[in-house]
Amino acid sequence: MAAGIQNFVFSVFYDVTAVELACEAGVNSEIAITLISQERNEYLKELNVKARVVLLHSGGFKGCNGMFAGSKADTGKTAVLNLDGKTKICISKRRQCRSSYSY
Repeated sequence: MAAGIQNFVFSVFYDVTAVELACEAGVNSEIAITLISQERNEYLKELNVKARVVLLHSGGFKGCNGMFAGSKADTGKTAVLNLDGKTKICISKRRQCRSSYSY
């Protein structure tokens, strides 16, 4: 993010707190959040950001493409956030992404 790259999507992040705050605020709301606040390890660092809630979703879906085609999944409540031109998808159920076509 510090590099200033714009118009891309972060892959899916497991972040229950971010999803809960986004759901409370609602679509098109601006929120101040700390990303990665629940995880503790040497490779992760909390990130304080302001974001706009773009979309909220139940998390249930059926894949249409790639190796996910025809499969059903549930990522739990899901929030799509815009962080100054960077899109971040936050999920509330930890899931391994099987394919970039999943989302």
